[in-house]
Amino acid sequence: MKNKIFTLIAITVATLAFSISATAQNKKASMNARLFDLVQSVKQGKIRINTEMARQVREDFSEAETGSDHGNAPSIIGSWNCLIASSDTGLPAFEALQTFGAEGTFIETSSLLGMGGEGPAHGVYQRFKRGYVLTFELFVFDPATGESVGRVRVRASIRMTSPNDFTAATAVDFIEPDGTIILDIDGGPFRGTRLNLRGV
Repeated sequence: MKNKIFTLIAITVATLAFSISATAQNKKASMNARLFDLVQSVKQGKIRINTEMARQVREDFSEAETGSDHGNAPSIIGSWNCLIASSDTGLPAFEALQTFGAEGTFIETSSLLGMGGEGPAHGVYQRFKRGYVLTFELFVFDPATGESVGRVRVRASIRMTSPNDFTAATAVDFIEPDGTIILDIDGGPFRGTRLNLRGV
């Protein structure tokens, strides 16, 4: 009787472990394919984004390019903890570490990097009178083969809400391997909090 109970418990635990593992694998596969699936949906005409946010980003970039007043927004130089909200097309929220260099360069590593569907991001930024504009790119990979299928380009308009906090609006483009650009495939807001030096 004890052996039967032990066997039943062992089978139950194994089944539960398999179920949890399968769920985790399915979630990983889904997150891995998030950008790849988005691009396929765009090509099929199934995507609708917030055109107002894309318009705002374009206007801020235009102002940054033509304006001589670079404003007095607090410096964005440094590293930031960022929360990227769920996007216009429903991509789930995630976190990122972003660093703005003194010479106008930018790098990002997101919490999605380990999924293998996208690479780290590199970009450039510029101050303008209402904040900063930022452009960065990252590679997108086919989840089935691991091959690069192109690059995502993010254009962001950033407002400093304090020396240690900012909010941003983004418009996202896709760059095909042959250089063809599909504009405004997605967009959405995100916010950042400055990483400060902490003593032991």
